[in-house]
Amino acid sequence: MCVHEYDLLLSEADDLCPEQNVMPFILPMYHIYGMTMIMLQGLLRGCKLVTVPKLTSTMLVNVLDNFRTTALFIVPPIVQMLLSNSRIKRSHFMKIKTIMSGGAPLGILQLKRLREKAGMDVNIFQGYGMTETSPLTHIQTTRINVGMKLGGIGLLLPSTEAKIILPESGKQVGSNEVGEIVLRGPQIMKGYYKNEMANQEVFMSDGWLKTGDLGCYDDDGHFFITGRRKELIKVKGYQVAPVELEELIRGHPDVDDVAVVGVPHDTLGEAPKAFVVLKRGSNVTPRLIEDYVKENVVKYKQLSGGVSFIDSIPKSATGKILRNQLKEL
Repeated sequence: MCVHEYDLLLSEADDLCPEQNVMPFILPMYHIYGMTMIMLQGLLRGCKLVTVPKLTSTMLVNVLDNFRTTALFIVPPIVQMLLSNSRIKRSHFMKIKTIMSGGAPLGILQLKRLREKAGMDVNIFQGYGMTETSPLTHIQTTRINVGMKLGGIGLLLPSTEAKIILPESGKQVGSNEVGEIVLRGPQIMKGYYKNEMANQEVFMSDGWLKTGDLGCYDDDGHFFITGRRKELIKVKGYQVAPVELEELIRGHPDVDDVAVVGVPHDTLGEAPKAFVVLKRGSNVTPRLIEDYVKENVVKYKQLSGGVSFIDSIPKSATGKILRNQLKEL
């Protein structure tokens, strides 16, 4: 359990969308993203909140058909629903002013496809944060067509600080160097309730919060996520970020969704393995996927662990891939 100041939760929800909206409540109310961005923001602004008992692709179409939705706060699996459902047309986006995705990384290809489907008049944002940051620390603040840096999480929010450190030494590094993102600001939690051991693990001695996310920032101050520390695949001493391979494989015309995990390997230690959801009617083989990756990456990043086709990628309510479940398959 994280301890936050209530007024900070309200202020973050209040700032993002300062007007009345019609918003479907399609995120869990118990999650910090749904609680702040939809529930608290909706109550503050007197918005119309459309509750959805169980979100399915058909239910999403019904919500867009029957309610004049003006803002969507969603996660990547719902973005995928918007993209893959042929019943959802450009006309469904006519009243929508804002789409914000959070909870898990949204790939460049998904962003481009969403822009094509929604049209140029919809503001598409991507936010970054976590329960411990109540929830936002970064946000993309411009439209894709006028300067958004695709694949990034944007700029820091006001009064928020971030730096990149080397996980092993804690040494701070500069722009365009990858390390762990650590944060400081008024929205950072006070700590985990009655869990001092956990507090010592995530807080540095000078009060910075360790996120566990790997990333970097460019010379303009735009931040980019490259992976999770705990998810890195160790291939003969080299570190491979699953998100890099997942973004590449999603670009294959036969792939609908994908997740990459590390599996034990006799000579490599660990090897990247891809679990792939194919588009309906596809006849592609695992070998063709392996060859596609081989043509685009160095040898140690190739899918030495193989490719398995599955019906769906297991994910949490906020769209995070449940990699441990895949490792058990």
